[in-house]
Amino acid sequence: MLDKPASQRAPTGSHPPSHDARQPNSRGCFVCGVANPVGLKMVFHEDRSTGQVQATITIPDRFRSYPGVVHGGIVATILDEVSGRAIMLATGDINAFFVTARIEVRYRQATPAKSFEYKSCEF
Repeated sequence: MLDKPASQRAPTGSHPPSHDARQPNSRGCFVCGVANPVGLKMVFHEDRSTGQVQATITIPDRFRSYPGVVHGGIVATILDEVSGRAIMLATGDINAFFVTARIEVRYRQATPAKSFEYKSCEF
Protein backbone atom coordinates (compact mmCIF):
# COMPACT_ATOMS: atom_id res chain seq x y z
CA MET A 1 0.00 0.00 0.00
CA LEU A 2 1.31 3.45 -0.86
CA ASP A 3 1.77 6.04 1.86
CA LYS A 4 0.22 8.96 0.02
CA PRO A 5 -3.57 9.30 0.00
CA ALA A 6 -5.14 8.45 -3.35
CA SER A 7 -5.88 12.12 -4.01
CA GLN A 8 -2.14 12.90 -3.91
CA ARG A 9 -0.97 9.93 -6.02
CA ALA A 10 -0.49 9.86 -9.74
CA PRO A 11 -3.11 7.87 -11.64
CA THR A 12 -2.52 4.12 -11.69
CA GLY A 13 0.10 3.16 -14.22
CA SER A 14 1.58 6.61 -14.70
CA HIS A 15 4.32 8.84 -13.34
CA PRO A 16 3.99 12.38 -12.05
CA PRO A 17 4.99 14.85 -14.77
CA SER A 18 8.38 15.96 -13.35
CA HIS A 19 11.68 14.49 -14.56
CA ASP A 20 13.03 13.96 -11.02
CA ALA A 21 10.40 12.41 -8.79
CA ARG A 22 10.28 10.55 -5.52
CA GLN A 23 9.06 6.98 -5.92
CA PRO A 24 6.43 5.74 -3.45
CA ASN A 25 7.33 3.95 -0.23
CA SER A 26 5.38 1.18 1.44
CA ARG A 27 4.74 0.92 5.15
CA GLY A 28 6.17 -2.49 5.98
CA CYS A 29 8.88 -3.21 3.41
CA PHE A 30 12.26 -3.98 4.95
CA VAL A 31 14.06 -1.69 2.51
CA CYS A 32 11.64 1.22 1.99
CA GLY A 33 9.01 0.74 4.68
CA VAL A 34 8.46 3.98 6.56
CA ALA A 35 6.72 2.19 9.43
CA ASN A 36 9.08 -0.80 9.67
CA PRO A 37 10.96 -0.30 12.97
CA VAL A 38 13.85 -2.56 11.92
CA GLY A 39 14.03 -1.58 8.24
CA LEU A 40 16.38 0.59 6.22
CA LYS A 41 13.74 3.26 5.37
CA MET A 42 15.34 4.06 2.01
CA VAL A 43 13.84 6.78 -0.16
CA PHE A 44 14.15 6.41 -3.92
CA HIS A 45 14.09 9.14 -6.56
CA GLU A 46 13.90 8.56 -10.26
CA ASP A 47 15.37 10.69 -12.97
CA ARG A 48 13.53 9.90 -16.18
CA SER A 49 15.87 12.07 -18.23
CA THR A 50 18.81 9.76 -17.38
CA GLY A 51 16.82 6.57 -16.81
CA GLN A 52 18.23 6.14 -13.30
CA VAL A 53 16.84 5.44 -9.86
CA GLN A 54 18.82 6.94 -7.01
CA ALA A 55 18.89 6.56 -3.25
CA THR A 56 21.26 7.60 -0.51
CA ILE A 57 21.58 5.63 2.71
CA THR A 58 23.78 5.40 5.76
CA ILE A 59 23.76 1.78 6.91
CA PRO A 60 22.82 1.53 10.61
CA ASP A 61 25.35 -0.20 12.87
CA ARG A 62 23.01 -3.16 13.42
CA PHE A 63 23.45 -4.13 9.74
CA ARG A 64 27.22 -4.20 9.78
CA SER A 65 29.17 -7.42 9.91
CA TYR A 66 32.70 -6.50 10.92
CA PRO A 67 33.49 -3.02 12.23
CA GLY A 68 33.15 -0.59 9.34
CA VAL A 69 31.79 -3.22 6.91
CA VAL A 70 28.20 -3.68 5.68
CA HIS A 71 26.84 -7.23 5.88
CA GLY A 72 26.75 -8.81 2.40
CA GLY A 73 23.12 -9.81 2.79
CA ILE A 74 22.16 -6.17 3.28
CA VAL A 75 24.11 -5.19 0.16
CA ALA A 76 22.29 -7.89 -1.86
CA THR A 77 18.94 -6.77 -0.46
CA ILE A 78 19.58 -3.17 -1.50
CA LEU A 79 20.66 -4.28 -4.99
CA ASP A 80 17.47 -6.33 -5.28
CA GLU A 81 15.30 -3.35 -4.33
CA VAL A 82 17.12 -0.93 -6.62
CA SER A 83 16.62 -3.38 -9.50
CA GLY A 84 12.90 -3.48 -8.76
CA ARG A 85 12.73 0.29 -8.57
CA ALA A 86 14.36 0.43 -12.00
CA ILE A 87 11.55 -1.81 -13.28
CA MET A 88 9.08 0.74 -11.92
CA LEU A 89 10.85 3.46 -13.86
CA ALA A 90 11.29 1.44 -17.07
CA THR A 91 7.67 0.32 -17.22
CA GLY A 92 6.29 3.73 -16.28
CA ASP A 93 4.04 2.04 -13.71
CA ILE A 94 4.50 3.28 -10.14
CA ASN A 95 2.26 0.47 -8.97
CA ALA A 96 4.32 -2.27 -10.65
CA PHE A 97 4.97 -5.20 -8.36
CA PHE A 98 7.84 -7.54 -9.01
CA VAL A 99 9.62 -10.52 -7.54
CA THR A 100 13.18 -11.63 -7.97
CA ALA A 101 13.45 -15.09 -9.48
CA ARG A 102 17.20 -15.24 -8.99
CA ILE A 103 19.94 -12.94 -7.77
CA GLU A 104 23.64 -13.64 -7.81
CA VAL A 105 26.09 -11.20 -6.29
CA ARG A 106 29.82 -11.57 -6.68
CA TYR A 107 31.55 -9.37 -4.14
CA ARG A 108 34.89 -7.93 -5.23
CA GLN A 109 35.65 -6.31 -1.90
CA ALA A 110 33.99 -5.47 1.40
CA THR A 111 31.43 -2.66 1.30
CA PRO A 112 32.50 0.07 3.72
CA ALA A 113 29.86 1.26 6.17
CA LYS A 114 29.37 4.92 5.30
CA SER A 115 26.86 6.95 3.34
CA PHE A 116 26.18 5.57 -0.11
CA GLU A 117 24.43 6.77 -3.20
CA TYR A 118 22.97 3.91 -5.21
CA LYS A 119 22.10 4.29 -8.86
CA SER A 120 20.42 1.70 -10.99
CA CYS A 121 21.63 0.59 -14.33
CA GLU A 122 19.90 2.06 -17.35
CA PHE A 123 17.35 0.10 -19.34
